[in-house]
Amino acid sequence: MDLVLGKKGLDFALRHKKWILLALISGYGAFRVYHSPSISQKRKRISKLFTLLLNLVEAATHSAEAVNIISKDLTAFLGSDSNQIPNSLKQISKIAKSDELNSSLTRFTQAVTVGLLRGCRSDSGSGFTDRVMDKLFTKSGSGFASAIVGSFARNLVVAAKFSGSKLLDAVCSDDGRKLIGDCVQRFVVSSRL
Repeated sequence: MDLVLGKKGLDFALRHKKWILLALISGYGAFRVYHSPSISQKRKRISKLFTLLLNLVEAATHSAEAVNIISKDLTAFLGSDSNQIPNSLKQISKIAKSDELNSSLTRFTQAVTVGLLRGCRSDSGSGFTDRVMDKLFTKSGSGFASAIVGSFARNLVVAAKFSGSKLLDAVCSDDGRKLIGDCVQRFVVSSRL
C-alpha cells in the first residue's frame, strides 16, 4: 500500500513539477520577504501601534470606571446630610497634592514645550521667540496682545477681590483704574510701533 501511494505521489510530482517548483520558489520568496529587515521593522512598528492602541483603550476604560465611581460618590455626598467626605474624593485630594504628580506634570509640560519649540524652529536661523514677537507687533497681533493684557488685568481684579479688601480698594480706586488703563494703553500703543 505504501509503495502504491509513493508511486502515485512521484507520478503526480513528475506531471506537475512546474507547479511544485513555482510553489516552492513562491514560498521561499514569501519567507525571505517576511523576514527581511524592512518588513521586520514595519511589523514591529505595527505591533507597537496595536499595543499602544490597546493600552489607550484600557486606560480609557479604567478612567471611565474611576469617573463613574467618583461621580456616584460625589452625587451621594451632595444628596446626603452627612459631612463625611467619601474616600474617593479624599484620594483625589491626596493625588492632587502629591509630589509625584506635580513633578510628572512639570516634566510633561517641559517635554511638550521643548517639543513645540523644536518643531517650530525653522532652518533660516530665526528663533521661535523672534517669530512670535514679530507676529505680536503686527496689527492683528497687537489686538491679540491687548486682549491678553486686558484679560490679565480683569483676572487680576477678580483675584484681588478674593485676596483682600485693601488690595481691592487700591485696584478699584480711581487711581488704580487709571493705572491699569494706562498700562493697557501703553502696551497696545508700543506694540503698534
